[in-house]
Amino acid sequence: MGAAWRSKKGLFTLVPLADAERVTGHSAEELRALHGVQVVTRIYADGSREESLRVPTELILEHES
Repeated sequence: MGAAWRSKKGLFTLVPLADAERVTGHSAEELRALHGVQVVTRIYADGSREESLRVPTELILEHES
């Protein structure tokens, strides 16, 4: 999974876009529509990109239950 961090609005986890549905049970499109979810893009020196989603950790915890 990804890194977790706490903001003023709660605990968030960075999830690779390719793993979002497996980890949360929601499609990337569903997650993007939720309040508090952000798309984060890492750009490497060679110009390649990797997209991740910053999602509230409770979405992951709910799915694991």
